[in-house]
Amino acid sequence: MDVMHSDVDSTLEDLPEVPAVQLGLRMIRGLRGHSAGACVQHIQLQAA
Repeated sequence: MDVMHSDVDSTLEDLPEVPAVQLGLRMIRGLRGHSAGACVQHIQLQAA
């Protein structure tokens, strides 16, 4: 799992060779949804 590229929910990545599942942050045991959302927002702000 790459925290810098994950969203809260898992997603299906359309790669050229074979599809892949990008696990969402909600898959991390003990990480609450609100905290996962805050992480995603922070990463998106850093990228902008």
